[in-house]
Amino acid sequence: MIKTKWPFLKLDPIRLFDLHISDLVCHDPYFVRMYLDGTWRDKGNDFFIALLDAPDVVDYFCEVSPDHAKWIKDEIARVRPQDPIQIRKAEAKLLKNDWNLGMAKSPDVWDALPWSYWDPSVIYDRIDLKGKVVLDIGAGTGQVSLRCAPFAKKVFALEPVARLRLYIERKMASYGFSNVQTIDGILAETPIENSAIDASIFSNGSFGWEPEKELKELERITKPNGIVLMLGPCNFNDKKMLAPIQKAGYEAFDFEVPCNGVKPGFFKRVQK
Repeated sequence: MIKTKWPFLKLDPIRLFDLHISDLVCHDPYFVRMYLDGTWRDKGNDFFIALLDAPDVVDYFCEVSPDHAKWIKDEIARVRPQDPIQIRKAEAKLLKNDWNLGMAKSPDVWDALPWSYWDPSVIYDRIDLKGKVVLDIGAGTGQVSLRCAPFAKKVFALEPVARLRLYIERKMASYGFSNVQTIDGILAETPIENSAIDASIFSNGSFGWEPEKELKELERITKPNGIVLMLGPCNFNDKKMLAPIQKAGYEAFDFEVPCNGVKPGFFKRVQK
């Protein structure tokens, strides 16, 4: 692969989206449970300090993940009282790289970022969309859906975050597309029938929670001789995610993201 150098645009998601701990209620329950099992648990006291003045977030976490409720409440009770400055510092440590939360909170801001303007020929050069049924996986703000809607017969936008599904619906209506339908779900467990999709496409971060299971699901839902196209599912040095993709027989190519560098893309024609 040729790794073209792009100027990396350094932005702070906390300032860009005005992120606060209370915005975590935007997160889908599935992701909340995943984070509680991993990412947030690893933050130690910062996680619980950030929750000191956020009873609405605590209630939401306990509602969507009852198994974590006692642990969260016990740890918050154990943490010493903090002044607002310390609480904000803890918030910042917790949220400093949470671009997904920013997208859920302000999808219009996300759509305006430079790296949203990637070249759609990466799709058009590999897939004849005319008359096809397309699945946009982890649709986010519907960037793949918007690029496919003018040509496809039908586009299903699979997205677990309710706020983003509503944004996609409004966005497609504003462009006059009536062939895009949002679906609540995740790649590991799509509510899609066997061999129902001509082209399964996803971009940037909607792959990798359960790679083996997700790859099997892609094979299940995509028609024989159909296409699976992955746009930047991981970084070049992410061996844990690269290995199962390569083992499954995907062809690699460079996916250039404006102001954010080059990521690996993958392409496969499904054989059953």
